[in-house]
Amino acid sequence: MMLPGSEREEAVLGGPMGRAADMFATVLCKELNRLGEEAETSITWKCGGPINSGHECVDVTGRHGERPKVLVEIELRRQTPLANIVKIWKWIDGGKLRKENITVIQAFSRYYQGRKHDPRMDNAKFIGKQMRKITGAKYIPMELPFRPGKGAKKGGGARQKQAKKLASQILEELGSRI
Repeated sequence: MMLPGSEREEAVLGGPMGRAADMFATVLCKELNRLGEEAETSITWKCGGPINSGHECVDVTGRHGERPKVLVEIELRRQTPLANIVKIWKWIDGGKLRKENITVIQAFSRYYQGRKHDPRMDNAKFIGKQMRKITGAKYIPMELPFRPGKGAKKGGGARQKQAKKLASQILEELGSRI
């Protein structure tokens, strides 16, 4: 069973995704919509998308009308944050996304920040910057002051609080772009 409000389907994901990641994305999405409505932005936020191709989708997509504008990847504990940026770059390179209109936000939890120069985070940031140079798509890495517990299920109040805080940070970072 997918979480309420989630646009993702098990067929797209190949089975249920980590519940903790789904919960974080769902809370983030709801808060982005709530704050965006208050600020009267033109972006609507949905979990998943923008291209549901096999197992590949982002955590949250911000759309202006039908057009994807902001893609958010949340890196809580997964081992391959680099793959998320490569996936988006492939979409841009293949013409599935308009590069001049896309902003990619990749938020890293403290799980990646706890080590001295975690190569997974460093490599993802490096490729994100290269994607920006080559395609013109905007890449914004962010840091979450949150360390998810190993094997955590849905998480508790701390996870929801961090998702709401990240929503505020995202809208502040995007500012006049939305």
